[in-house]
Amino acid sequence: MKKRRLLMLIMLGVFLIYFSGIAFFTFYALPNTYVNGYNLSYVEKSKIIDRNSTDNELTVKASNNRKLKLSARDVDFTIKVPDGFKIEQNPFSWPLSFFDSKKYTINFDYTINEDKLNQVIDKSQINKNAKKSYDAYISFINDEYIIVPEEEGDEIDIPKLKDTIKKSMLQQKEEVELKDEYITPQIYTNSTSIIQAKNKLNSIKDIEISFDFNDTVYKLKGRNIRNMIGFDEKKGFIYKEKEIEEYIEKLKDKTDTYDKKRNITTIEGKNITLQSTDYGWQIDTDKTQQLIKQTLEKRKDATIEPIYTQKAKSRQTNDISDEYIEIDTDKKMLYYINNYDLITSIPYQSKTKIEKGIYNLDLKEKGYSDNYTIGFYNTKISDKQTSDIIINKPILEKLYFDTKDNIAVIVY
Repeated sequence: MKKRRLLMLIMLGVFLIYFSGIAFFTFYALPNTYVNGYNLSYVEKSKIIDRNSTDNELTVKASNNRKLKLSARDVDFTIKVPDGFKIEQNPFSWPLSFFDSKKYTINFDYTINEDKLNQVIDKSQINKNAKKSYDAYISFINDEYIIVPEEEGDEIDIPKLKDTIKKSMLQQKEEVELKDEYITPQIYTNSTSIIQAKNKLNSIKDIEISFDFNDTVYKLKGRNIRNMIGFDEKKGFIYKEKEIEEYIEKLKDKTDTYDKKRNITTIEGKNITLQSTDYGWQIDTDKTQQLIKQTLEKRKDATIEPIYTQKAKSRQTNDISDEYIEIDTDKKMLYYINNYDLITSIPYQSKTKIEKGIYNLDLKEKGYSDNYTIGFYNTKISDKQTSDIIINKPILEKLYFDTKDNIAVIVY
């Protein structure tokens, strides 16, 4: 008898709960009800559709007891729901809704006054005493690269805050506590990129690169090396292209001889000044820049030679060295000097004005019937009457075989 009575009471309780649920969910959304991705379970159905109460207020809570309060009226927040839209739900099936979600999509046409929203946020001074976040970074201290830890702050990301406010007002929330709206560090001490960069920086910082110019050696080391390497939060370890280029430009200022004025003492003892129009050494900035990076990648000391766009006979201070040609345009004489001795003096004919300057002997050709041509800077020397400089064929042949490539031609 007692068991029967207990069973009746349980059944009565179940019926009461069930029919109470039916009564409740006739007016309120079922569990697991989502509208436009927002969970609106247990929200009054009329409020899901009619959401334009200007009295709706929202309190935004942030860390350190910071708050921001606003109403829909403050920011002219309005929502228009498509005509005829209803949340159709069967209240009799409410127990099953705990195991099945109901998803609805409403094309809300909402408006908000962005200027007023900005004013409300600015007036609240919600970020006034906020602590900024800082990324971990690499610093050079006591002859070593170390990682300085990040600092976590509580400064609010305003665009994220505005987005949260709009979503909360759509959901008719009365209160929202900020969680993912803070500005956080992007680089942490344990980030792989910064650890790898620190290790590589320490493996390169003490490398010494020697540029050998025969009678002079320039060393790239210490601070100059450190100025060329660094850490970027997106790329990790980097070579600083601008700093490498600046170093090369300084090296060029000291060592390039191409297209510079020179003081020359001619074979007859005259002291003259001429422009190295097309002669001398000129470092190739781009290729030497790549060479420096390739050398540093090997992570050991090295002696290298720059890569050149123009070369001369010697890499010593006197890059003309002991073999060259002089052309005296007044006397129409060509002199061939080797080992600093005058080897031969050659009279020539010319119908063309030969510009003064220092040039590179960059042309040596042997044609049919032993026709020889040598030349420099678009100027040809041969026995043909059409040449810029005309000399006797037997002498030309000897000059062709005696001279080496890329020697200087000094025209005055």
